[in-house]
Amino acid sequence: MTTIPQGMIEVSKDEFFAALYADKRDIMPSVSQPNVTTWETKTRQVWGWSLPGWKNPSDAKVWAIVKGAV
Repeated sequence: MTTIPQGMIEVSKDEFFAALYADKRDIMPSVSQPNVTTWETKTRQVWGWSLPGWKNPSDAKVWAIVKGAV
């Protein structure tokens, strides 16, 4: 199992997307890593993190956001 990055908190899928839609910045998934998805602003500020990545769609689903994002 992959560990959630330091400085982030695990949230449910519903909480993750509610926070994403509430944030007015342009936040998009990055596919630079095959095993996880990093969610970043246009200025490459990391906002969130999720499993699976594009290469392993059958892995467990985990959602995390930077502390203080909600």
